[in-house]
Amino acid sequence: MNNSILFLTENLNYIEKLEEHLNKNYAFHFLNYDKFYSLNKAINTFNLIIFDNSNYSLIKIKEIFEQFKNYDFNIPVIILQNKILNDLAIYKDMNIYAILQENIDENSLIANIEICFNFLQKNQKILFEKKFYFDMYKKILFEKKKIISLTNIERELIILLIKNANNVINYEDISKEVWKGKKFSLFTLRNTVKHIREKTYKTFIQNSSKKGYWIDIYN
Repeated sequence: MNNSILFLTENLNYIEKLEEHLNKNYAFHFLNYDKFYSLNKAINTFNLIIFDNSNYSLIKIKEIFEQFKNYDFNIPVIILQNKILNDLAIYKDMNIYAILQENIDENSLIANIEICFNFLQKNQKILFEKKFYFDMYKKILFEKKKIISLTNIERELIILLIKNANNVINYEDISKEVWKGKKFSLFTLRNTVKHIREKTYKTFIQNSSKKGYWIDIYN
């Protein structure tokens, strides 16, 4: 599935120049400032936000984002503006990845987008409740900055469920993908899930009776 980009701008001429290039490799969407109020939870479906801050309305946009209850400023944002604001805290608060010049040429912008996604792939953190997250590149589970020790089987089970987040994975697929031909039983699987829950919290991995397991993530 292609990475999804949301571009917030009033400059439709610029969008026309970019659309053809970006649609080849990304799911590209754009909205005028007065339209994205309606996004709400849908904001979390995007992998990257590009914000044209030519009218310096970043503070107003931040206030609107804060009204989106499920949005936690985890999506990287590329800002287009010619002047750096004095208050750098807002850039940190909004998870700004880069600040580029307004009307940057499309090839340079696309290069920055590709660099951003390459960085994110190597630094992908899957967020859970209670300050837990899983680093997909390093394959390490953290509670805040503390590393949670996992067995290979526990780690592979978490990765499988993350890759299929919010979908129930049946016992057969878990056996095939995690145990990979090694001796498997429902007792062993349940024991593995129990140990993971003891290291995290009770609902970290959820079960669907007689069907399988699933995991819920914030990302």
